[in-house]
Parts: sequence; structure tokens; C-alpha cells
Amino acid sequence: MKVGGTITGIYDAETFGSFQKRMFELENDDGHMFAFELHQDKVSLIDAFSTDDVVLVFFNIRGRSWHDSEGHKKYFNSLVVWKIKKDE
Repeated sequence: MKVGGTITGIYDAETFGSFQKRMFELENDDGHMFAFELHQDKVSLIDAFSTDDVVLVFFNIRGRSWHDSEGHKKYFNSLVVWKIKKDE
């Protein structure tokens, strides 16, 4: 999938054991806000960009479910980026 928009925030990388993750925010032309994740060898992809850059983001949707402490089923979705480029 892909979406275009303006970068509104870039965050530092986090490490969890041997897993590394970095997040950034994007606002599209409709005012929708997205929180994207960069994993492992893709963490540095955002280094070439800054807040207010207009970009095109290519990503996969990943999801999982779990049961909370009360036994209710919950869901978690991630937008995991594999490519970013300046929107021309």
C-alpha cells in the first residue's frame, strides 16, 4: 500500500533486545494522521527526511490479537514501512 502526505514528527529509534523500531507521523491532504513504523534495517530510511517534507510512503499492514487481563480479545495493527520517497 502507499499514502502521500507531510511528515509531522520523527522519533528516535528504540531497541528491544535485538529488535529495533523507529516511528514517524504523517498527515495526508484529507487531514488524516498516520503513525508509521520502521523496523530493523529500515530504521535509517527516515534519516534522509525532515518534518514538513512531503513524501510518498510504501507500507504493509500487520496485525495481531491478544487477550487482555479480563479475557477480552483485543487487536493491534501496525503500518510497517518498506520505502519512502519525496513526493513529486
